[in-house]
Amino acid sequence: MVTVELIYILRILVACICGMIIGYERKNRLKEAGIRTHCLVACGAALMMILSKYGFFRYSIGF
Repeated sequence: MVTVELIYILRILVACICGMIIGYERKNRLKEAGIRTHCLVACGAALMMILSKYGFFRYSIGF
């Protein structure tokens, strides 16, 4: 059975892969930000979205 935490990790990994693809394309065009930068930004954005959507769920039940 797939746990909720595994789904969150999978979402972050998919965001990392997408960021790596974008970074690879930019690296080939000789732009400033490359694979590592876009991977970190995508992982951070996915983590913040997961945290903002599910992190405070039990505190919002009473509202």
